[in-house]
Parts: sequence; C-alpha cells; structure tokens
Amino acid sequence: MPSPRQQRSLRAGAAASLATFVALLSHVAAGGAPPSVLGVLLPWALSLLIALLIVGRRLSLARLGTAVATAQVVFHAMFALGVVPSAGSAGSATVTGGGHAAHNLFAAHMSLSASVASPAGFSAVVPDAAMLAAHVVAAVLTTLVLHRGEHLVAGLGALAQRIAVRIRAVARDVVPPVRTPTRARSGAGEVRVRHPRPLVAAPARRGPPVLLAF
Repeated sequence: MPSPRQQRSLRAGAAASLATFVALLSHVAAGGAPPSVLGVLLPWALSLLIALLIVGRRLSLARLGTAVATAQVVFHAMFALGVVPSAGSAGSATVTGGGHAAHNLFAAHMSLSASVASPAGFSAVVPDAAMLAAHVVAAVLTTLVLHRGEHLVAGLGALAQRIAVRIRAVARDVVPPVRTPTRARSGAGEVRVRHPRPLVAAPARRGPPVLLAF
C-alpha cells in the first residue's frame, strides 16, 4: 500500500493530467485554437504544482474540485493571453533561426505584458458564455470522475483483500494439516532380557558314598 505522501502525489498527478486533458478538449470544442505540445505540457506542469499544494493527504471533494477548477482557469488564461504557442505558431517558429526566435520571444513577451495591461487583453481573458460553460462542465465532470474513481479503486482493493483472506481460510479448512510423527523417547520401547544367574559350582572334593564305607 502506498504511503500518504505517495497517495498525495498520485492524486495530484491524476487531477492535473485529467484536468488538462478535459480542459484541452473543452477549449478546442468551444472554438479555441489547438495548442502545440509545449502548450499542453506547460499548463500541465503548472496544474501539477497547484494540485500538489491544494490536494491533501485525505480524499476531499472540495480540495479536489478546487484543484481541477484552478487547472481549468490556468489553462484558459494561458491560451487566452497567448503565453503558450498554438500548433500553427509553433510550426512557423521552428523555421526561423536562433536569433530571430529569441527576438520573437522577447517581442511576444513585451506584447503579452502590454496585452495584459490593456482592457482588450483583460477582456480576452474573460471567457464568453460558451467557453465558460464548457470549462465549468469539464471541471465538474473531471472532479466527479477523479473522486468516484479513487473510491472505486479503494473499494476494489478492499474487496480483493477480503477475497484473498477468504480463499486462504477455505484452503486451510479443506487441506488437512500434515502432522510430523513424534520421535519415541530413548529407552521407552526397549525390551530388557533378564540373564540367569550363574550356578554355584559344586565342591571339587567329595568323599565316598556312605554305603561303600562299611
């Protein structure tokens, strides 16, 4: 059984992964541009850090929902502000050289700061009705799947342990125990043979018979 720290890490990783995947689907389904590989890994890493800070050692629906909702907000905000490149911009950026790429990255950073400070950039961060509904539905579904899924896995583990205990008990009742024969004590089964005592020898000197003496 994993330790509480391992359970927390697994729970945070599952929440960040599933939240990023569902957020990506909902973002593209609501009309957003498909991201590149970097555009998926960067929100996932940020979502993982946030989930590690929010998710506790024990399973909590409120904390899990907060982590998933935060991941949805991070994913939408990064794509709305253009922090991560889309699939088309990533393909065009690889064609340019190193100096031009660095210059474009610096220019993108400056334009990003200007767009955040401007009212237009702030309005881009605020989602419309369709995008907001898609993210809310995605967050709710992700939270329920993670919460019920962990309960289901825990229940299956407990059921497997009970089945294993029952199988061992049945096997112990069916198979008779093998008893090893006890060793007999030394001298317990010995038959003692009693030797007869030797006869007393007759005297060596004997006189003549009494009748022959007369």
